[in-house]
Amino acid sequence: MPPRPGFEDKIDILDLIISILKDHEESLSNFVDRLEVFIKNLSSLEKKISNLDKIPQPGRSTSEDRRILLVECKRWSDFKDINAGASLVAFETEDNALSVSSASRDFIFRYSEKLPDVDDSMTVHSGDSVCRKVSCLNPLGVRRWLSEELRVPEDKIIEGRLLTNRACFIRVRGSRLFHTLSS
Repeated sequence: MPPRPGFEDKIDILDLIISILKDHEESLSNFVDRLEVFIKNLSSLEKKISNLDKIPQPGRSTSEDRRILLVECKRWSDFKDINAGASLVAFETEDNALSVSSASRDFIFRYSEKLPDVDDSMTVHSGDSVCRKVSCLNPLGVRRWLSEELRVPEDKIIEGRLLTNRACFIRVRGSRLFHTLSS
């Protein structure tokens, strides 16, 4: 007995509905994948924003209105030891000197050294002189060198300076501390 013509139409309609549902399922699956990537990126952005809140910013007072302690190191080895893994490092060359600053909690550490006169015959000598090591490098090279020396990721090292509006200043010479309160 041949099937009824209405039955074949119903089967064709069911096949069409199943095909459309499969297409929608694939579209929804792609949408869910993109949504998961978006949520992951959003979570990463939230972490970065929360890290920005930890960096001292000039002109921004906290509920505690506490002072930032500025520490000026006279020896690179002291600066390097204290600032291993710092949260932020800034460097600049100005007035024929290299200045490196770093932020760590309530402290800003600073090291400065006069740049030697550079000519074509200059060779880099070993020793504690930072400027002899970095004088022939461009800013990207200085950033890489600081990253290795201080064990700080390159994206946490900027060309510029760290500033604060209220501070207590300490100058470090070896293991002795000399305190001067700034007003």
